[in-house]
Amino acid sequence: MAPGHGKVAIITRTKNRCLLLRRAIESVLAQSFADWTHVIVNDGGNRYEVDLVAEEYASRYDGRLVIRHNEESLGMQNASNCGIAASESEYLNIHDDDDSWHPNYLNHCFAYLEAEGPKSPYQGVIPQTIRIFERLTIEGAFQEVRRDHYMPCDYIEFFRLGFENPFAPIALLYRRDVHQKIGLFDNRFTVVGDWDFNFRFLSHFEIGVLPEKLAYYRWRSESAAKGAGNTVTSDIDEHHRKVVEFKNHYLKQQIRQSSNSTGWMLTSSKFSYEDNWLVWDLYRKSNTLREQLDRMERSLNLQQSNGRGFSLPWKRSLHRPKGIDFEANTPPETTMFESERFYDVFHNAGFVSFDVFDTCLLRVVDRPIDVFRFLEVDFRALSGNRDFPFAQARIAAERRARARYCTPAGGSRMGREEVTLEEIYEELCSIAEISPELNSQLMANEIETERQLTCPNELILTLYRLAKETGKQVLFVSDMYLPGDIVRELLVQHGYEADPLYISSETGLTKATGRMFDYVVNDLGCQAGQILHFGDNVHSDVIQAERQGWMSFHFNRNYFVGSYADQIKNRFVFHTHDRLTGIACGLARKHRLEQYEMVVDRERLQHWKNSAPPAVPPVLRQRGRLHDAQFWYTLGYELAGPIHFAFLNWILRRMKKLGRKHLYFLARDGYYLEKEFALLKQHWNLDLEAKYLFASRKVFNLAVIRELDEDAMEFLLTPHPGLRLCDFFARIGLDARHYRALLRANEFYFLDKPLTTPLGEYRDPAEGSRLRNVFEALEEPILEGARNERESLLAYFESEGFNATEGAIVDVGWQASSIRSLHRLFRDSDVYGFYFGTWKYARKAVDEGCAFESFFVHLDEPEETGSLIAESVSLMELLFTAPYPTIVGLQKTDAGWQPIPGPAGLTRDEIENIRVLGQGAVAFVAEACRFFSGPIPDSGLQYVERALGRLLREPLCEEVSRLGSLRHREGFGSNLSRPIVPKVPGKFKRRFAPGALQQAYWDSSWRKGFLTLLDRNQRKQLDP
Repeated sequence: MAPGHGKVAIITRTKNRCLLLRRAIESVLAQSFADWTHVIVNDGGNRYEVDLVAEEYASRYDGRLVIRHNEESLGMQNASNCGIAASESEYLNIHDDDDSWHPNYLNHCFAYLEAEGPKSPYQGVIPQTIRIFERLTIEGAFQEVRRDHYMPCDYIEFFRLGFENPFAPIALLYRRDVHQKIGLFDNRFTVVGDWDFNFRFLSHFEIGVLPEKLAYYRWRSESAAKGAGNTVTSDIDEHHRKVVEFKNHYLKQQIRQSSNSTGWMLTSSKFSYEDNWLVWDLYRKSNTLREQLDRMERSLNLQQSNGRGFSLPWKRSLHRPKGIDFEANTPPETTMFESERFYDVFHNAGFVSFDVFDTCLLRVVDRPIDVFRFLEVDFRALSGNRDFPFAQARIAAERRARARYCTPAGGSRMGREEVTLEEIYEELCSIAEISPELNSQLMANEIETERQLTCPNELILTLYRLAKETGKQVLFVSDMYLPGDIVRELLVQHGYEADPLYISSETGLTKATGRMFDYVVNDLGCQAGQILHFGDNVHSDVIQAERQGWMSFHFNRNYFVGSYADQIKNRFVFHTHDRLTGIACGLARKHRLEQYEMVVDRERLQHWKNSAPPAVPPVLRQRGRLHDAQFWYTLGYELAGPIHFAFLNWILRRMKKLGRKHLYFLARDGYYLEKEFALLKQHWNLDLEAKYLFASRKVFNLAVIRELDEDAMEFLLTPHPGLRLCDFFARIGLDARHYRALLRANEFYFLDKPLTTPLGEYRDPAEGSRLRNVFEALEEPILEGARNERESLLAYFESEGFNATEGAIVDVGWQASSIRSLHRLFRDSDVYGFYFGTWKYARKAVDEGCAFESFFVHLDEPEETGSLIAESVSLMELLFTAPYPTIVGLQKTDAGWQPIPGPAGLTRDEIENIRVLGQGAVAFVAEACRFFSGPIPDSGLQYVERALGRLLREPLCEEVSRLGSLRHREGFGSNLSRPIVPKVPGKFKRRFAPGALQQAYWDSSWRKGFLTLLDRNQRKQLDP
């Protein structure tokens, strides 16, 4: 069949969205109806990427694919017209790259139109459509949120099209001949061009409707990922504008054709707009009422002194029987090491064979393919082509080389089952259209990159040395395209010796087919049963080895507990991957592996046949490090370290672009960041200076008060949780005992009287008003204290050489209060700030003219990452905090400026745990930075989201018991500190105080952690 001549032409418009294009291709190829042609119109996207993606499916297309590249984008509707012109089918469908079909879509729709015939008024057909709401995670995977039946209908009414577009393009299959009557798609209407087309279609023809749900219309929000949103979400403003233009166009057309329609249009529009306004006003009021009722219920719950919860009647019936839908996470399962079998096979073996990669040698990346991400940077620097997808092309080159020199079964014309690196790069040279000289340089770079990313597997190295010491003959057997000399060099470099190496790039045979094992036996001149083979691949190293008569022992990764990122249950494959994520994954796995050791009873090994003690000693075991210290160090290495590294990498790139030279890490959250920056500065030879500055909310906020205006009053009266009357004075450096008369005059009789609730609200709003009167009367001492604090702070900054114009502060977040204070303190200076994350409340800083950026979440966007941090802000702060108490002031001593420590919120053991956590974070940064020559454009967010998601959303009981017991303070000046996760109320307390469990849940600042501690019946008692 000639390209473009199928019965049905499926037209897919794409533009730099190859992740989505793969799914569209899979949807088309899955159709049970076979007489189709797929036309892909690349509307200004990267032609190399589209071609390489299509090449992966070339064998399945069997000539039914047509690709058209537009050098520049012509617009969505013109792209559809290009696809129509590139085909000669009887039927057409616009299959956008982000939508999909049921496999029976074409069968059912084609049968309907064929039965109606070409003369029928029904020239198009749609099935029922399922709308799928999904998000594209940072790690590059589609995650379904929910689905619904999209605009269900039995018939398509023309009148309805004046109000809405009742179906998406993915649903409509129609005859090509309709274009002769109504014309092509109109690009004037861009994102609503399909609505215009449907309107013109229904003006002349009918569209049939099938009852089956066969089309899948997918919606993603703008924040899901750059370039992956729908036009109805990411281009919503454009969508609204074009809808108006579309409707105006046809109304004006009608008025021009018939002046009598003017009055009708004016009258109907009046009623239409009035109805619309009433509906939206009712919706707004109902939302407001619901929010007020929620706040009322929450407040009443907290005010019940006997712990009894309170629920509004309408919410009792709606929520309480349902409970919270949460399933506690279970510890990751591991496979028991077969110690007895190990002694048996090792004792009987005369030869011991080892696989090389992923067994003897490990790559510190997530997947072997990630090596090509490093090479992509080299390619773009050497070639000057910054758009060429080298990693994708390198994979395609290997696929082409295997197709050219090998067959799937291994019996190629050349008698080979493996290709060489030179043959792969010959194909790459053809794909990338580069010179042979550059090709040779790239091949050398790949070999050098393999050297840099490879490390020894200490467990296998122990077994290797054991085999040598016990007189076994050792050899290596590997399926690998790298030259044998390079692999031998890598083995020697990492502690192995120059033992015989059988590698597929030299023999042309592979373990995957089993022929390599026969070749080794013939070359050694021994019996197959004498050889024991260790390897990680179940098929190649175990199944095929045993089929050829060898003994095998699987080096199973399931022997070990995986890293945080590997433990997440909702594990996705990275589609859009970066080097920083790959390194973080690889180092985390390497760290987990280093927690184990091989311990072999040599006496038991030598006398296996004659000795059979009742208990066989384990060969693989965890090292004897203190379990508590190991937990905190691992948390720092696998989670805090990658977060710090990604954050600092982003800061350094932004500093270079902004041209600033000084970084100021604010206490206490910048303590370990400053130490890690020093490592990066030394290793990367950075032209930047950095200092660690003592800071606190009390020092900064009090110092900027120059008059008792509304901003000052907002700070003085902020009701942080658990504040007594005296605490409001103490936190600004005043002693409430000196103002008893003034306090009594304002009806305050007890200095220890609690004024705020555990949630940070005034118990009685009238007391907040009276306290305001007190502070207004104390204007002079307050301003004097603020002036003294300001003078001390400015003197401290001057002693540290603080440069507000050329520098930038670094803090964790979340309301950007530090940048607001410095902006007010240095009125004429351009202070800049970098935050890990900020909430929408930081908009106040934006409104005041403060300049700052946020790394992980900025002003609550993107929503996905913001919701992740919101699982427990307290835990996020723990990953940055310093191992010493909070700072409440500064003082000048003979040794210079020193911080005044606040009350100790943590015990000595807890501070030691935080110190160990920090050591793990610094160790990760020290190891990770050696893989890069400087700041890189990669974000590392894929790893961060996956590892954080595992801890915050899928915690283990052990983790909750360790982390949840740490106490934290909410707001400065508060004497109320409470654990991140409160203890679960006992059975007795729950019986006599039914609301205790509910209150403990609301008091928890890590609610997923609290739920982990509950059983299913307890979770049913909670009102979400």
